[in-house]
Amino acid sequence: MFSYEQLEKYNETDVEIYRYVINNMDRVGYMSIRELAHELHVSTSTILRFCLKNGFEGYRDFKRALKSEQQQLSTYEPKSDVSELAHFFAKTNSSAYLARMNVS
Repeated sequence: MFSYEQLEKYNETDVEIYRYVINNMDRVGYMSIRELAHELHVSTSTILRFCLKNGFEGYRDFKRALKSEQQQLSTYEPKSDVSELAHFFAKTNSSAYLARMNVS
């Protein structure tokens, strides 16, 4: 939803809005622009500029994307078994593997 390139261009206010949105994603999806502005002690214009800066047509479009993102995150099931990954890293960190790859 937020790209690295966008995050690099944020000013202090944008960072504050971003952090609030990420930490309160479930609430923000149902807040009006005035409620969000009030929570952050900024104007509604500041919120709208934040939405536009992130490529949304407006606050409504931003909320729609936020709800979609939240839904995708809630349906994602992370793998609980990381033993295969740990085994891979153990093998690649061994002296035999490093010697074969000509890494010192």
